[in-house]
Amino acid sequence: MQYLKQVGGLTVIPKPSKRNSIPEDFGIEPEYEGIPYDLVIDGSIMEDNLKRIGKDYNWLKKEVSKFGISPEQALIVTFDGKEQIFCQKKGKAEK
Repeated sequence: MQYLKQVGGLTVIPKPSKRNSIPEDFGIEPEYEGIPYDLVIDGSIMEDNLKRIGKDYNWLKKEVSKFGISPEQALIVTFDGKEQIFCQKKGKAEK
């Protein structure tokens, strides 16, 4: 597949060595990663999403405590299809 970019009246075709690679270029089929779920947004617990993944607040509290905070102190907590958790603590805005 060729990528073309129109710039005014000029068509630019990147050199093959300069175009972005994708897994297909290497014969790799990426593993399905599933749907990530937001479990906490700005300290608010997303109860419906916890239920969708079959978890409860006690489980969330235990998992988030591994990051040294409570769920209410988190800016965001997500749970992906590989059952990995991403957690970011709320921070104070710099002035």
